[in-house]
Amino acid sequence: MKIAVVGSGSAAEQHYRAALSLGFAAALVSLKTIDRFKKFTDVMECETLFKPDYYIIANTTNQHFTTYQEIREINKSVPILCEKPFNFPSVTLDDKELRIGLNLRFSSVIMYLYENRNLFLGKVNSVSIEYGRDLRTWRKDGLRQDSYSRFHELGGGVLRDLCHEIDFLLFLFGRPKHLISIGGSFTDLTVNSADLFEIFFSSENYDVARVHLDCLSPIPYRQIRFVGKDIYMKADLLKNTIEINRKSIKLKNANTFKSQMQDMVAGTINLADSKHGNYLDYLLRSIEESNDCRKWITLRS
Repeated sequence: MKIAVVGSGSAAEQHYRAALSLGFAAALVSLKTIDRFKKFTDVMECETLFKPDYYIIANTTNQHFTTYQEIREINKSVPILCEKPFNFPSVTLDDKELRIGLNLRFSSVIMYLYENRNLFLGKVNSVSIEYGRDLRTWRKDGLRQDSYSRFHELGGGVLRDLCHEIDFLLFLFGRPKHLISIGGSFTDLTVNSADLFEIFFSSENYDVARVHLDCLSPIPYRQIRFVGKDIYMKADLLKNTIEINRKSIKLKNANTFKSQMQDMVAGTINLADSKHGNYLDYLLRSIEESNDCRKWITLRS
């Protein structure tokens, strides 16, 4: 099995290492000089000399669609995994060989909740999903001044960088009916990308859901809470713990990139398809629209 990863950042490196850990051949496609990794300078060279069985698009968010087009011009049918967010502007795409990389679906907490969703579906009134962590600590080399996360036009900002939390809501509860949001760039950690967002949703499967995203908190946290008449559930994705009423569960840590790659190769059901990617991108744009016009948005089904 041969895996080609387009990109050179931390996500690309994790995909590359996941492939090697599974015994696959791996190569990066990047203009940057990267020691220790097998590398090609462009997709054409990679296709000619490496002939990958799968491509993973893990470069800067605003380059995703161009990279997808480059691959499809050369190879019409090779399976592609595109890192979140989808960010294919004004394109509704139904490519049956395209999947969206939302690796945190494969965390031990989210997989447990998904596999045991009969415990809470139809019983929940309130959902709260929160993530916060100082942007300066996201990557091992700190925050570069030219980091794409600091610039809205490059696809940065908490809505897109942290859209895992919104995907959790979709993955566990399905599509919402309405939303309203408030957010923006409030500190000098970013240039013009959002560093804080608060979004409220309504749905047939819950009365109110709140998603909080920030890249400010000096103490990292990532939590989910469900509340209903007879159920209280709290999950901590950093500690891998779940509390259901008074029962506590400690889960093993999971290599989410490795599990995602296994799912991609096996063709099982947990990877998001291009239709989901289209919808998630539409949802992110609707959140921005709500913030801009300060009103509730009625969502398409």
